[in-house]
Amino acid sequence: MTAAAAQEAVVNDENLEKRMSELSDVELIRLLTTDKEDSAPGVLTVAEAEANRRGLPIDEAFIPAAAEDDGSSAQLARFEAGGRAVACAHCGNDRFETRETLLNTRGLTFMNLDWLNRSATALVCGNCGLVQLFATAPEALDETE
Repeated sequence: MTAAAAQEAVVNDENLEKRMSELSDVELIRLLTTDKEDSAPGVLTVAEAEANRRGLPIDEAFIPAAAEDDGSSAQLARFEAGGRAVACAHCGNDRFETRETLLNTRGLTFMNLDWLNRSATALVCGNCGLVQLFATAPEALDETE
């Protein structure tokens, strides 16, 4: 069987939607971003529909960064937003990693114009990983660790 025929068989697989629904959020976003070139267009269509159903941002920033081989962790800092110190709503931690992320909309995504969407600053809790989004970038209170 040729590679093209193999990909065609995957696209025509009636269990494809079920298999996409069983992927974790990170696996699904990785398929749609970093692994996009290795996937058949039909697979990407089903994966994108599943990501939209879950309300996931189709953005590499959603994928957690792998820890460095030397064991170092992400740069963590304290932040202030709206005149108040930011604390994790889940665990109460006050140290966060910061990322920039797109606020995707269906219309612009449909027209393949995701780059026109507004962005937000994401603070990722250094303890539990909870993500908090801020339309106005929070202010760092101290030096990073």
